[in-house]
Amino acid sequence: MLLMKKEFFEAIRQRRKTTTFRYWRRPMVAAGSVHRVRGLGVIRIEDITPVTADMLTDADAQADGYADVAALQDALDTLYTPQQRGERSLYRVCFAFEGGDGQATGPAPKCS
Repeated sequence: MLLMKKEFFEAIRQRRKTTTFRYWRRPMVAAGSVHRVRGLGVIRIEDITPVTADMLTDADAQADGYADVAALQDALDTLYTPQQRGERSLYRVCFAFEGGDGQATGPAPKCS
């Protein structure tokens, strides 16, 4: 199961948001898996990659719906305490919106 914030639903439907970053003890999704997100629709996981916070770029942030890497870091700092971050690994989860509760608009971008 993969949850998404409602504030990102429209960007996901328009395929402007194609990535999410999560601190997990182990990967909670697998490439190729399909998930129904309540209120959004169906997303397909394209790729999941372990990364470190210092590897993140502005391009990563923009794919996740943030203006720049500083905004993405602020969001991650708000969502995960230092203790949680220390006990978990950071994963880049690339996904494609497949439609459903709000139809996709535009071509599906490639995960980078």
